[in-house]
Amino acid sequence: MNLIINFLTKLDLKTPQDKNNEKYYIFLRTTGTILPWQYYSYEFNVKNEYDEFIMPIRDFKKSGMLLANQINPKKITSIGIVAYGRDHYAELYVKELEFLE
Repeated sequence: MNLIINFLTKLDLKTPQDKNNEKYYIFLRTTGTILPWQYYSYEFNVKNEYDEFIMPIRDFKKSGMLLANQINPKKITSIGIVAYGRDHYAELYVKELEFLE
């Protein structure tokens, strides 16, 4: 199964130096991610253009040893688009988000 995110406009995530081609993340939480610091993440690079990202669910990495190795897509409770680790100005619009087998 894949998670597909299609951004309405370019994904405009800018640092104060106006850099791009930086790493950003999609975080998934499930019924099994009980503690606030538990999640599954997928890393992707952003360019200054319109884009669609296809993210295989099997490629999401768990944040700790206590989580299941595989994500059951039926147990996903939230999805977050995350930028962290440096200063950011982030403005984005998600046109479509879907799961495909």
